[in-house]
Amino acid sequence: MYEYRKRVPAEYRAYFPRTSSGRLKAEWKQSLQTDDVATARKRWFAQNEKFEKTLEAARLLSTPTDAPRSGQRLILAKQLVESLGLLPSQAPILKHSATDEDYRKFKEVSASWTEKLQEAKDQIFGVLDDVTTDEARQRLDYESGVWVSENYVTPRQKTPAKFRHLETALSIMTGEVQVSEEDTWFDAVELYLATNKSKKIREPEKGRRWEVKTRA
Repeated sequence: MYEYRKRVPAEYRAYFPRTSSGRLKAEWKQSLQTDDVATARKRWFAQNEKFEKTLEAARLLSTPTDAPRSGQRLILAKQLVESLGLLPSQAPILKHSATDEDYRKFKEVSASWTEKLQEAKDQIFGVLDDVTTDEARQRLDYESGVWVSENYVTPRQKTPAKFRHLETALSIMTGEVQVSEEDTWFDAVELYLATNKSKKIREPEKGRRWEVKTRA
């Protein structure tokens, strides 16, 4: 049975999806599920393309940033998501005049895009999981034995400022923050709304009126 294997560069391992046990991945390994050489070659190239895209995403995620303000944070997040090809405006579109063949191709492209979106989200979640873990508190929990309790929850700290654009990137990917093709005042308002809603709890009707008034 053939398999695909490639070493993950040490400097990017923290930005790659984790193993099933949550550890950093030192090697990208995937069974090609075949003993046939021709089939294995075709699947190898497909798996290699997936690896290279994940590596490129890791490079983008690892790019050093300062601690940007909210407006700059949105620009950085938007540039990151756009570089990954995952802005909502970059999603596959099926035209109303589509033929059956167009629909078939759309389903294939859409499935691929959705998979890429989920993989990128997983990568970002992994980075945020690392930087928000309160290691000092976690060490104390290990020493005291608290961590073995059934309902133990990993202690968290606030996201460091230089990583907050990744939170914004996730909000863009999920549609929580809507962005336009160009950097506009609309983008800044959408980021403000999403950030404010995450900090304050309003009654549904009051929240709806507040959003309408803010966007006006």
